[in-house]
Amino acid sequence: AKPPKPTIYPPPKPASVRESLGIGGVLLNAKVHMYTDRDIPVPGIYVVNTGIFMPTAEWVAGTTRVKVVQILNGMASVPSNLVSVSVGLSRPSLDRPPNPAMGNQTLNITGVETGDVTLRMFTEADALVAGSFTGSGATRVFTPTERWRGGTTVVSVVQTLGGVSSDPSLSVSVRVKPFKPYISLPPNPSSSTQSLEITGVANGDVTLQMSNAADGVVAGSFTGSDSKRTFTPTANWAAGITRVKVVQTVDGMHSDPSGPVSVPVKPSRPSIAEPPKPALGNQTLKISGVVSAVVSLQMYTAANAPVAGSFTGNGDTRIFYPAVNW
Repeated sequence: AKPPKPTIYPPPKPASVRESLGIGGVLLNAKVHMYTDRDIPVPGIYVVNTGIFMPTAEWVAGTTRVKVVQILNGMASVPSNLVSVSVGLSRPSLDRPPNPAMGNQTLNITGVETGDVTLRMFTEADALVAGSFTGSGATRVFTPTERWRGGTTVVSVVQTLGGVSSDPSLSVSVRVKPFKPYISLPPNPSSSTQSLEITGVANGDVTLQMSNAADGVVAGSFTGSDSKRTFTPTANWAAGITRVKVVQTVDGMHSDPSGPVSVPVKPSRPSIAEPPKPALGNQTLKISGVVSAVVSLQMYTAANAPVAGSFTGNGDTRIFYPAVNW
């Protein structure tokens, strides 16, 4: 008669690479043979007095399903039920990408197990990062499906084999410059309180900074949401032309400055004090309301013909001296 079907006691999960298996229901003098679920022999030693099967080689990472048969007097039992020996995988490693990284930055992964292994990339919020893994052996390259967002994305990778997953790799940061924003051209001339429209603003916790051509900060407020903002200056724009640019910052990563735009503001109209009547032939003229900037003054006749002469003074007042007598 056939010997009874033996039993393999389930090992712990995860199992060690040298995990021994307890076998029950083995008859005296019976020989014990272990096989995988694909009927491949598992070399090892069965210790009769302890009922323990010790494999000769280490279990491979992942899950190996095994069964056992006892043979007595040339008669083999029915195989035991299958049990799984699930050995934990070593966690893979991610190489640090350059800083700053490209929008389509690939990531190199090492320490990948052999076999039919599956890799998955996650953010620090455990969100799956869509992409593809290429390569073979212990190395893979991850290519994201979409561009990395501007700012910092912290990621880790997990490998799974035979239904057993590794611990996540140590995380790395993919730091990408945000796209440079864009300032719409203001009207020409602009008002001294002219607001500026900005597009191409990144999603998330973004900070915007307006600067002039000399990289001086232009004080003001940004309002709006999504990809659009409106900049309103704290102080009036100076008369003349002010060239400005804007930078956006996400997670400490600064974009390149936007293309510069000019805010052209008409100077206020100056005033000429009435000269005496009659006036001298070389009568000077007093001018007030001159703007406080690098300003040029030009005197004209009623027919818009230039009047040659020179201007002296400073602040908001000048004196005009005609080059020839009136």
